[in-house]
Amino acid sequence: MKGAREGVRMKQLPKPKFGTWSGYWVNPMILPESLRHTLARECARGRLSAEQAEAALLIAGEEAQMVLESRKTRVPTATIQSELEAVAVKARALLQAMRTLQDGTVMAFSAHWDYLAYGTTPPIELSDIGKGLRGREARFLGGVWDVVQDLESSARYAADKCQPSKQAQVSRELARALARRLAERLRMLTGRLPPYSKGTWFPDFMAELCAWSELSLPCGRAIVESAVRSVDYPS
Repeated sequence: MKGAREGVRMKQLPKPKFGTWSGYWVNPMILPESLRHTLARECARGRLSAEQAEAALLIAGEEAQMVLESRKTRVPTATIQSELEAVAVKARALLQAMRTLQDGTVMAFSAHWDYLAYGTTPPIELSDIGKGLRGREARFLGGVWDVVQDLESSARYAADKCQPSKQAQVSRELARALARRLAERLRMLTGRLPPYSKGTWFPDFMAELCAWSELSLPCGRAIVESAVRSVDYPS
């Protein structure tokens, strides 16, 4: 007589698509006409050609839209921290369960794992990554231990780094990231980084762009200087 569990195909959890983000349609005319005129005036101060100025306005619009879209999907830092801590706790619990396995249990597991990995009609399809762990200590288990321990350690590290910040600090960092992206792309456009010293055109350009009501980001000259200076020069 067959056992109650024999022949039953086990149901695996569907794998989520980690690290996927929904796209959006780029609106090349997202900036209002009055703001475009103001930004074009700053480009003229910077001695950009008419073609370069038009490209700079398109770049500014694209990067501003990216900021606006990121705000729609932004997860609160406290939520991120909580989710990462939950992963770390569960990973530690799995490691603790694995530590209780006796030698006979490990041998039985390894024998059945061999069939799942290399049998002709296994009830579960293992991943290629899992199958590749064969040959390490106790076949599969030793490799899993290393991966789960790495998962726990990295999840705890990421959670510790995701400390909730004050909104003002978040806004400043967002403005700095925007200025840095624009500086990088303007260097590709003109062959040089935009200036950041007092009285030059780029700090005023960024101030006008960030003051747009849709963005409402603080962007003083110090933020712009920090952003531009952080851009790596080509080797």
